[in-house]
Amino acid sequence: MGVIMKNKCFISVIILISLLLCTVPNTIGNEIILNVSKYLDDNNLYIYINGNDDFTPENGVIGGDGSKNNPYMISGLHFDGSYQYRLDEIRWRNKIFEFIINYFFGEIETALTIINTDKHVIIKDNVFVNWNEPLPPQDPHSEVPKLSNHRGIKLSKAKNITIEYNNFKDCNEGIDCYKSDVLIRYNDFNNIEAGYQIINLERQLNSIIEHNNFKSCDCENGIRIYHVEQNTSIIDNNFDNCILNHGAIDFTESQSFVNISNNVLNQIDGYSIIGTNGWIQNNELSNCEIAIKVVDSIVCNNLIYSSGPGIGASGYYNIYNNDIIGNSVGIGFYGDANQNSTVFKNNITGNGKGFYCITNNPPSIFYNNIYDNDIGIKNNADNYMIALNNWWGTSNGPGGEGTGDGDIIKGNISFNPWLFDSVIDAGRQS
Repeated sequence: MGVIMKNKCFISVIILISLLLCTVPNTIGNEIILNVSKYLDDNNLYIYINGNDDFTPENGVIGGDGSKNNPYMISGLHFDGSYQYRLDEIRWRNKIFEFIINYFFGEIETALTIINTDKHVIIKDNVFVNWNEPLPPQDPHSEVPKLSNHRGIKLSKAKNITIEYNNFKDCNEGIDCYKSDVLIRYNDFNNIEAGYQIINLERQLNSIIEHNNFKSCDCENGIRIYHVEQNTSIIDNNFDNCILNHGAIDFTESQSFVNISNNVLNQIDGYSIIGTNGWIQNNELSNCEIAIKVVDSIVCNNLIYSSGPGIGASGYYNIYNNDIIGNSVGIGFYGDANQNSTVFKNNITGNGKGFYCITNNPPSIFYNNIYDNDIGIKNNADNYMIALNNWWGTSNGPGGEGTGDGDIIKGNISFNPWLFDSVIDAGRQS
């Protein structure tokens, strides 16, 4: 399909646009002219590859033959979408401008698009900046329809793609993938905002997202996993100071097992890890509004502290060997538990409520260290919660509605027998 470079030397079009801009304030007009001139700069481009035959030097390929041992390389490019921002702004100001811009330039939403390929490709050391949705005019009475989100990379039915060591900044979305096989690693995502997600995986095939940094982003989702068809792994990523209402890692509509391990999430507004069919292990979550909420999942060996609810669970789950410290709620049970669900060998300390049950079918909890919480367990269910062989911070068992001086329990709870000393191998294991 060819790279659509910024080399459209339509001098007459530029002159016409410049004449028409006389009705626009000078400052806006000057900015537009500047950005149109950037449109002709080789450093400002977008690439559209459809099919194996489109991997050409004109489309940014600097080496390789597309084989596994010698993949195509797209590297060292600077994709700047700022010109598109100004072109879209013109559209809103005058219907004549809108017609001219649409006719000659079109609307460009994605810097790099690759579809319908099975060649091995590495996308490396590129910059994707200013691919963002333009703001509406400064007229409070103007009703301007929102454009689709702008993004750095879009893949569709593309296999064997590696995206690594790229910088995404000031975009609406980072990477959108559909029915593709992709490795996304060592990328930086900064100030990705006002979009639906930073990375979107839809009906993916064996995808791995690892060692990426997400900082100061504000989107609906960080990594969204939607109807993945084969196993997906989210490993060793770092999220810091982000607003991600639907989830930093969201696999709520996953149809296959998802491995989420060794990630660090700090200061997340919204859900941090949320979904179904996951193995969540060895992660560290701190200062999160809602740390982990899962259905039919395994949650083990995580450190969760200084957050709202630490873990919320329903369905079939195994929760074990976690350190859950200083949260509003340590572990909450919000949906009926499968009769085989287990919660054991966790350190639950310093929380507002260690365990909090709002379902009539709670799991059994045993061999946990439950101590120094405001309330050890609060069971709002009519059914008894079985909480045997736990340590409550003292040798004489739980307090409150219990018989000892340890953490307070409230509600229908079977707690006898209890342990006289702490569980040595509870909490995170190296």
